[in-house]
Formats: sequence, structure tokens, C-alpha cells
Amino acid sequence: FCFLCLSSPPRRCVNVDNKSYISESGNAMSFARSRAQLLTNGLAQRMSVHARNDTDVTQAVVVRKHFFGPTMAILRLRTETEKFEYSGGQWVDFFAEGIDRVGGYSFTSAQNLPSEVADLVDAPRDDNEFDLAVRVSAHPVASWIHSESCSPGTVVGVRCGGTFTLLKTGVISSSAQNPATGSTSLPLFSCRHLLLIAGGAGINPLYSMLLQLAAAHARSQACCPPPAVSCFYSGRDSGTMHLLPQLARLAAEGPFRPPLRVTASLTGANPQWPGPAAGLAAAGSGLEYVTGRVDGA
Repeated sequence: FCFLCLSSPPRRCVNVDNKSYISESGNAMSFARSRAQLLTNGLAQRMSVHARNDTDVTQAVVVRKHFFGPTMAILRLRTETEKFEYSGGQWVDFFAEGIDRVGGYSFTSAQNLPSEVADLVDAPRDDNEFDLAVRVSAHPVASWIHSESCSPGTVVGVRCGGTFTLLKTGVISSSAQNPATGSTSLPLFSCRHLLLIAGGAGINPLYSMLLQLAAAHARSQACCPPPAVSCFYSGRDSGTMHLLPQLARLAAEGPFRPPLRVTASLTGANPQWPGPAAGLAAAGSGLEYVTGRVDGA
């Protein structure tokens, strides 16, 4: 059994320091770095804009932009490089023209998705396209993204970074040979059940990982079955839970076997769920709606 936990904002509470996670074999596995190391290294990578090597920065163009409520901008970008690679859980350093600060935003998409998974959640089919979800804030890059200066056709700079991935966290231990193709492309997982816990925008990197897991379930082979997956996702109100409709569709129609189970929790004052009219799955579909804090407060 493994679990990954993120709060909002991402990477500020990774819950990895000095803790062990038990695999299905009963052996202890731990992350290679402590929480403090992850934070120090991550901030250093994301915020040292003046020390960056521009040869590492890739041009990308905004191809789509829309908003989820008043606080979240959803972007789709496309790179023109021959092969732009990233893993679920990583982020992009985001460079906007005329701004001397760098933003850092987690991917909310995944590469190499089966078409049925991509279409189910409106994810990019093209591996040179990727999605970001950026919450409004006083940070100059976030403010720029939420302004009219960022629109379809706008060119920006991006650079992939981060080590918070299924492989680096130990959820994927190695790869196995795919009997259908003969290539070493099937991931071997270290646990039978994976629990993802996120609050607010902390869902972004875990959702990218979840899409990778959906692809693994869609292509699963008897030799290396992917783990069952459960997700706990909380927010102050449903208007701040920008990925809940996609999670609802994955729980109701996704390729997970056993089906993905999602528990969505509202923690704000007088929480109310909008129901099926908002595009959310009905009860019994693998999605459970609850209110109040996990500890009952």
C-alpha cells in the first residue's frame, strides 16, 4: 500500500520526511530525499531565473485558454521541438515575455495516453501539447496568465523540472518486457493499492500521475498489473475543484480495474454540492461526496 499526499500550493507539503512506505511485499521503501531537500532543490530550480541556461528553455505557443470559475486559468500549450518529454508530477518553469520572474506550474496532462482516455477527460492526444492549471495570485507570471496578454497564439518559454514522479517516489520500481511488442515498456509497480490525497491546487501533479496510471490500466498485461487507485480530493467549495469533472468521468467510465474510487470533500462554510447538473457523476459511480474536514472538525 502506498500513498502520495499534496496540499495547496503544490510541493509545500509532500509528507516524505523520515517516513517509510510499505510495499505489497512488506519491505520498507522510502523516498530518496527528505521533504526539506525536495523543497530546497525545487525552489532553487524554479526560482533562479537569472541563473538559468536559456538553451534549456523551449518555446511553446498557447493554443487554448479558458477559466474554471474566477480563480483558475486552464491553458493548453504546444511545443515545436522534436520531442518534449515529461512525467506525471513534474512541473514547467514558465517564462513570459517582459517579466523577469519565473513561474512554476505542474502539468495537468500526461503523454502517451490511449485515445479513449484522452477523449474521456479532454486531454491532449499530441505529446507535444500539454495542459496547465494556474490559480490567480499576486505573482507576476500568474497575473500575466490571467490577463488578456496571455491568449491563443501567445509564445512563451517553458522548461521541464522536478523529481516528484511515480518512478522517483518508488510507486514504479522498474520496467518489464511487453509480450505484445517485445520492448521493455511495461512499468512494474511496487504496491497493490495507491492512495492519492490532495487539497486545492495540490491535485494538479497527482492528476497528471493519475492519467499515467489510467494509461497503465488501459494497456495492462497479466505479468505486471497496475495498482488499484483511490483519490481523496478536498476544496473549500466546488467552484475551486477544477479537476473534479475529469475525476468523476474517470471514476464512472475510466479503464481502472478495479474502478477508480474518488472521495470529494468540501471544507468551506455551508458547503453544498451542485450535483449532476454541474457535470458530476451520480452516486454509485465510484465518486463519493462528503462535507466537512477529514478529522470531523
